[in-house]
Amino acid sequence: MRAWLLTTCCSLLCLTGCQTVQPGGSAVSHGDTAPLSTREQAFSKALAHFGQGLLCQSEEGKASERALVQLQDAAELDPGNHDLHSRIAVIALHQKDPDTAIAALEKSYQHDPKSYQRCVDLAACYQAANQRERAIAKYREALKIDDSPEAVYIALAGLHFHSDADAEALKLLDRGKRRAETTALITAYTFEQAKRFVAHSSIPRAIPCFELLARWDASRRPQLYQLLAELYLTQRDVESAIEVLTLATRLPDALPEASVDLASILLQKGDREGGLEILEAANTRFENKPAVLFALGYAYSDAKAYERAIPFFERTSHLAIANSDGKKHPHELNEAFYLYYGAAYERTGQLDEAKRVFETGLRHHPMSDRMLNYIAYMLAEANRDLDQAEGYAQRAITIDPKNAAYLDTLGWIYSKQGHFDKALQQIEQANALMGPDSEILHHLGDIHSTLKDHNNAVSCWKRSYALDPSNETVSEKLRDLGFDLDAILLDTILESAEPNKDSTTP
Repeated sequence: MRAWLLTTCCSLLCLTGCQTVQPGGSAVSHGDTAPLSTREQAFSKALAHFGQGLLCQSEEGKASERALVQLQDAAELDPGNHDLHSRIAVIALHQKDPDTAIAALEKSYQHDPKSYQRCVDLAACYQAANQRERAIAKYREALKIDDSPEAVYIALAGLHFHSDADAEALKLLDRGKRRAETTALITAYTFEQAKRFVAHSSIPRAIPCFELLARWDASRRPQLYQLLAELYLTQRDVESAIEVLTLATRLPDALPEASVDLASILLQKGDREGGLEILEAANTRFENKPAVLFALGYAYSDAKAYERAIPFFERTSHLAIANSDGKKHPHELNEAFYLYYGAAYERTGQLDEAKRVFETGLRHHPMSDRMLNYIAYMLAEANRDLDQAEGYAQRAITIDPKNAAYLDTLGWIYSKQGHFDKALQQIEQANALMGPDSEILHHLGDIHSTLKDHNNAVSCWKRSYALDPSNETVSEKLRDLGFDLDAILLDTILESAEPNKDSTTP
């Protein structure tokens, strides 16, 4: 019923103002209405087909064949109407008929090749039909007509990215950033493209995108420099990471983390002086920043300057507690902080302070097997609180049952408790898991010696010394027994150079 009504209405539109034949054959017009010209009649008919096409599309969907026929009829009557041709193209594309879509828009483009909209729509249709080269040519032609709309730069860049022509894509986006009326979409598109590259592990393609973003956006430059440094490091490009982090530290709104990351890289490269210089400067610039203070504590600990490290760890702890809003513990202090903090006290002989730090750390990180093992071994070495040390060691082993170092710690505790048979069994198990290890062999030698097994004790000490000649405790034991330490090392070298007796010579 609605189709009949619309057809009737459109027909009435076409007849409005038309001549009416009177008896006798004379033509008169109704009232003062002038007769329609041929062009006006064509327009009226086109309007009727257009209305019928819209109705068909609303009833049958976006791919309506009847709608397509009606709109094509309308376009024949009104060939310069770009809206008609674009609607035809949309329906044809929904019908998966790109040739019809392209033909419609090419006809519209030929009617007015200087029209920006006709040029862009044709380019988009070529793109939808996967005719990339033709799409690129038409988008470029559109930019010559009007270079202010940012959408064209984005569409062109997308085509170049798809063809792995990243340099050309970024050049276009940079041009759009300078010439387009609005550029927020260009920035967002570039960021999303960079994220997409990262998600697909295409880091070398992501880096230039983030470099361009950093050049555009001064407000986010500190964060982007940090991100770029991380990406460079994933590519083992340490020098580029150092370069960008150095730039980051010089920004007016620099982040303290830039200094920490730069110092960390320098320390890993063995440039201890450079790393400490960066951190000391950051500590002056960013007063009381926990990340900087902890990094300084770590750097001095790494340099075995434990006395200098402790004040930085202490300040980090005090600041974290002060900033915890009255909570019982500062969440931002991680396991590594407590390990290094406690170790600094332990290395300076302040065992009570070390124990306090480790116990505090374990309250916040109860599943830290590394901290459990450290405090257990520390107490065993000091021959104090051995029952408590045993509990810590057992907890560490429960978390990581195959860790030879943890098994060795428990065996060493048994030894200190006088349970030598249990100690021997435990440390032999650790030795089997670990393989040759200076500390474990040292412990095995001591237990064999306690059990009056002189030969096995000496054998273990010799192997321990060969693996670590700097161990003064083992060296002293061997010297006291009259052994030539240089001879032990020479024998070890000769044994390692001796061919396998089971091997056959061709």
